[in-house]
Amino acid sequence: KCGLRAIIVASFAHVKRVDDDFCQYLFDSGEDFGNLYSFSEVTEGLKDGRYDTVKVPISCQKNKKYGLRNTIFEIDLTNPDCGWGDAWTVADEGRLLLDRFRWVRREISADARLLINLRDFSSTMTKAPGRLLAVVSFLATLPPEERIFGIIYEDLGDAFPEEMSMWTRSVRRMMDAGGWHDGHLLVHVHQQWDLQTASTLSCLSHGADGVWASVCEEGAAIGHASSSVVVMNLIRLGNQRLLRRYNCVGMREAARQVTRITTGADPAPRQVLYGE
Repeated sequence: KCGLRAIIVASFAHVKRVDDDFCQYLFDSGEDFGNLYSFSEVTEGLKDGRYDTVKVPISCQKNKKYGLRNTIFEIDLTNPDCGWGDAWTVADEGRLLLDRFRWVRREISADARLLINLRDFSSTMTKAPGRLLAVVSFLATLPPEERIFGIIYEDLGDAFPEEMSMWTRSVRRMMDAGGWHDGHLLVHVHQQWDLQTASTLSCLSHGADGVWASVCEEGAAIGHASSSVVVMNLIRLGNQRLLRRYNCVGMREAARQVTRITTGADPAPRQVLYGE
C-alpha cells in the first residue's frame, strides 16, 4: 500500500528468534520471497586472528531452509580480534566473500540479490579507509556474472554529515572506477546526536542511491533516520519521482502503526511527520 517493495524480514542466529517463526509463517502462507531480504554473518567466528572460511554460517543455512535467497552479508573491517595485515588480508576477505556469494547462488538461487553491509563503516573510514576502499574495489572489479546487487553501510550516529558525505563520495568513486556503475549504495544512520536525517540526506547527495531503514524511527539503540522522513524531505526538495512512486499518506500511517506495534504506544505528539 505504501509502495515499499524490498523488505528485510530476518536476522538469524544459532538460538531461535521471532525471525524463525515469522519466516516459517511466511513460508507456510505461500509468500512471494522475491523482494524479501535477510541478514547473514559472513563467517562463524575467528581463530588465531583469522576468520573461519570453512563452516557455512547458520544464518545462510536458515535462509536455505526458508527459501530466502536475497542475502545481506555483514562484515566488520576493524574488528580488533582480527589480525589484519598479518593473519588476515583484504585478499583473504575477498576470497571469503566470493565463496559465500557462490554458495548462495548454488544452494539457494542463481537469481539471488546479494549485498554486503559495511557494519563498522564509520570506524573503518576513520581508522583504515584504505582497507575499506580496497574491499569496495574488489567488489567493483568482479566479473559481471559474479557481481552483487550492491553495498549497504551504516553509521552509529557519531559522524558529522560532512564526514558521511565525503566518505560516501569516496566509495561511489571507487565503485565507478571499477566499472560498477549499476551497483546500489544504501545508507543507514543511527540516532545519537540528532544528525541522522541530515547525514542521510548528505549521503544521498554524494553518491548513495537509497536508504535501508524502518518506516518509523524506532530501531536498535535509540533509533535511526526513518525512510518516511527521508522520503518526505526529498519530496519537499523537489523529487517528483518519489511522489509518484510512494503513497505518502500510506507511509505516514504505516509509520504510526509500526510505532504502536513496536512500543505499545502512539508516536510522540511532536514526532516529525507522523506525530499528531
